[in-house]
Amino acid sequence: TVSNPFSLEALAVFIFRVLNRVNHP
Repeated sequence: TVSNPFSLEALAVFIFRVLNRVNHP
């Protein structure tokens, strides 16, 4: 799964959005 750049990017985007939501509820 790690060899899949798409999954890694999607995960990064997901975490980024979650952090954004936490910082700005």
